[in-house]
Amino acid sequence: MLFSASSVFSTIYFVQ
Repeated sequence: MLFSASSVFSTIYFVQ
């Protein structure tokens, strides 16, 4: 779960 959240957060940060 932690890895999933980290991945999503990373993707959003990159999009910004």
